Amino acid sequence: MKLSYLLIKGLLKAGLVLSLSFQLILGQVWAKDISQERLLALMLMSKKPLLIDVRTPEEFNDGHIPGAINIPHTELVGKIDEIQSGKANQVILYCRTGRRVGIAQKILVKNNFQQVDHLTGDFKAWRAKKLPENK
Repeated sequence: MKLSYLLIKGLLKAGLVLSLSFQLILGQVWAKDISQERLLALMLMSKKPLLIDVRTPEEFNDGHIPGAINIPHTELVGKIDEIQSGKANQVILYCRTGRRVGIAQKILVKNNFQQVDHLTGDFKAWRAKKLPENK
């Protein structure tokens, strides 16, 4: 009984290592969630992340995080060339609630962006905390 438990445990560990190795080989990037407080701190750094709002232009014009650029998730594929310089830097994405960020993350990772992160709570949480916004 103990031998089969150890065997199963070993196989599970080996599978996890193999899975992680394939993800690294295939260029998949693990995205982190970035808190609003962390983003505020990053915005004060000399090397700022590329902050992309993937909502519609109308939503962006209604209010957005200072320093963000607006590239709707539906237009991201066609605008990859415009943000190539951010490929090796941290990119932080947000939308209203998070659904569109997942689509945008996949597009950027497929185009070899190395660090594509997500703002926890998106713009809805940012606004709820009454953090700075531009209109």
